[in-house]
Amino acid sequence: MKYEEWAQNWLQYKIKPTTKQWTYERYEILMRRHILPKLGASELEDLTAFELQKFTVGLTERGLSANTVNGILSVLKNSLRSAVVFGVADKQYSDHIVRPRIVEKKVTCFSKEEQCKIENTYWKSARQNCLEFYCVCIPGCGSESCLL
Repeated sequence: MKYEEWAQNWLQYKIKPTTKQWTYERYEILMRRHILPKLGASELEDLTAFELQKFTVGLTERGLSANTVNGILSVLKNSLRSAVVFGVADKQYSDHIVRPRIVEKKVTCFSKEEQCKIENTYWKSARQNCLEFYCVCIPGCGSESCLL
């Protein structure tokens, strides 16, 4: 059986009747957007540990967040475990997936000069009633040090 056929049956007959609507919709979206385009045409017995590991590495190489990757893998593992439980597959290898190290994105901040330029623009603007914007976007830039 192709994985796509199993996944559709699993969503329809296992997930939809036993979970909240939001959970079903989330699983369906993750399947449609991320899992089925890469694994849907594979036979269930062809989803070896190596194939699943290549799929996992591909997710991180696409720049998906750690939370998104974890969600996708959770759905994939759940579906493959259910295939064994329901007798559709003899075994599954999702327990052998090793999640790749997530490369953290470097956070950059405004320089003192950039902060002052933003603050000066703010004070010169006619819309000085955006205190929330000012407080959130210009922390650490004392008004006295940046004012013209």
